[in-house]
Amino acid sequence: MTRPMSPTPLYAVIGATDLVVERLRTTAAAVDPPQQLVAELRSLPDRAQSAAIDALVQAVDAYSGLAQRGEHLVTRVRRQPSTQDTVAHAQATQSQAEDTAATARKQAKATTATARRSTKSTATTATDSAKKATRATTSRAKATATSAQKTAESAAKAASDAAGKVGD
Repeated sequence: MTRPMSPTPLYAVIGATDLVVERLRTTAAAVDPPQQLVAELRSLPDRAQSAAIDALVQAVDAYSGLAQRGEHLVTRVRRQPSTQDTVAHAQATQSQAEDTAATARKQAKATTATARRSTKSTATTATDSAKKATRATTSRAKATATSAQKTAESAAKAASDAAGKVGD
């Protein structure tokens, strides 16, 4: 057994039709010749299409204008000295981090090799080698942290400068 459909959509269509008829009667009473009303009704599709095209053209123009404005702002922010400083600091930090990782890998290999060799001699040699490796890696890590701090400070300044350009 199928469920009967809700009559609500049908009622909505009937109500809309009733409203249109009511408005037509009101408008017909205000318009002298009925032919004028018929002519206006016939021109509605063309006028609606024209209005839709005009709205689309306005939307495309607005979109293009906003995109151009955004591009101009991004270009200004990229060219400001604080942004360029941030990029330079970020590149230096990346280089420092890569060097730190390479140093840590080399020192780990050296410590491992020394530890293998030192098992034949003494544990002191392995400990000394590990300390040396730790000092070298720690030094590199500190340099990387300093570079990262400079990058963060530069980024904060660039963000502040960029915020000042928004809305100009």
